[in-house]
Amino acid sequence: MSDNNGVALQTALAHFQAVQGRDMDAAAALTSEEVVLKAPTGESTGKAGLQGFWSRFLTHTTELRLLEAYGDDEGALLLQEATTTPDVVMTFAEHLTVTDGKITAATYVFDPRAFIAARAAEAQAAAKG
Repeated sequence: MSDNNGVALQTALAHFQAVQGRDMDAAAALTSEEVVLKAPTGESTGKAGLQGFWSRFLTHTTELRLLEAYGDDEGALLLQEATTTPDVVMTFAEHLTVTDGKITAATYVFDPRAFIAARAAEAQAAAKG
């Protein structure tokens, strides 16, 4: 990946902006019907799987920031930072493969322990209240 103006990078940035703005219809429009998702939380195939991944993620996310983005016509790598409830900051990487202007593969690398800790804190707070 060396051409930072490539189709894949532009598609990835448009997808990021859609997800950041919580516009799942716009994000879905950039995604292939057969997209393959790989993440520490599991794997799936199909647009619904990727939309579900982001919908679950955004349920607990208060802020999503793009730290770096690199790509070319075939793939893009985005380094992002998310603030989740209750105030857990997590850095993660997203690698997207793009064919004919659509995301065909999405791989996420992150440590799920931040989410586990956040869910445990929410459950503990709910039990007290």
